[in-house]
Amino acid sequence: MITLISPKLNSEISILTPIQKEFIRRERPMKTPPETRDEDNAYPWLPRNTVECFNQSASASVIFKWKISDIYAPMNFEISVNEDFSPDNLPCSAATVGLIFADASEEFVYSVKVDNLLSGTKYYWRVTVGEESAVGSFSTVYGEFRPMRVGDMINVRDMGGRVNAEGRRIKQGLVYRGGEFDDINNPEHVSFGAAKVIKEDMRLKTDIDLRIEAAHNKFTKSFAGDNVNYQLIPFDAYGATLNDVGRANLRKILEIFANEENYPVYFHCAVGADRTGTIGMYLDAILGMSSEDIILNYNFTSLATDLTRSWYHTSDCIGLWEYLEEIMPDKTVAERLMANLKKSGITDETLDKIRNILLEK
Repeated sequence: MITLISPKLNSEISILTPIQKEFIRRERPMKTPPETRDEDNAYPWLPRNTVECFNQSASASVIFKWKISDIYAPMNFEISVNEDFSPDNLPCSAATVGLIFADASEEFVYSVKVDNLLSGTKYYWRVTVGEESAVGSFSTVYGEFRPMRVGDMINVRDMGGRVNAEGRRIKQGLVYRGGEFDDINNPEHVSFGAAKVIKEDMRLKTDIDLRIEAAHNKFTKSFAGDNVNYQLIPFDAYGATLNDVGRANLRKILEIFANEENYPVYFHCAVGADRTGTIGMYLDAILGMSSEDIILNYNFTSLATDLTRSWYHTSDCIGLWEYLEEIMPDKTVAERLMANLKKSGITDETLDKIRNILLEK
């Protein structure tokens, strides 16, 4: 006999942690710059040691739990977006599944930890013990951020799952943003499982490395594997995108996103904050995200052990927006970003290709 315990049948669960949900609730509304800045914490409501001691940028793990009567029969756990558990056509895996373990809370109860669920998705899960199976189902909340739990890495998330100002959702599993992953094949880090998530679950085809330091180190291939298309485009953040060099780099990067064969794509710098954050702003603008959500996506990086990343706190970011506001006072944040893309020579054809690839119909 198999008794499924959790998640409850047909329940709805969030892939965000309580701190992430509170961050979004508090920080999404548009704000005015503070008169004085706390150099150590841009978010006074959030204690600094809460983020410094624990990585708050990863997704919430979901513990699946069931009880069985036959502890000697072979046991298997499956999760799928298809009710018949047939293979799916997703660009990524439906979830990252851990190992089954005995639950200490009660005899004959077993569990498995599942990470990196898709947001706004109906799931089915099945436990098989010997010849017997039990099937459950649940859904994840629609429109949520999709942070990624990638071993011991911080600040990795899917650009998809969120809904733009027109009500269209960004496809999931196609574009990821984050920090460097040079150590994923290091024996000291392999046990954390980052390499497995990047290679098997995210299934990267293209690695866009924005690091100037990677060019200095003469990197020529991706640490995600020899089969990954490695694009090293040394990039500088914020106001540097307003000069000829920065605009040329924007063109190179966006041409990569305009080619459907390059997906899934991971773009990154060292920690996924400034250079990555700048590209994230431009992509969000292209995909029709509201000004509030463009700012929120940038600020979300603060949950990765650094509470000083803020639209109204990071000096270079403030400088960029003060300049754009001065020359385009009547336009929104999204409109100012799009205006600079036009000045950079990004064609309507390129922008349309990116939207057609990344936005759901």
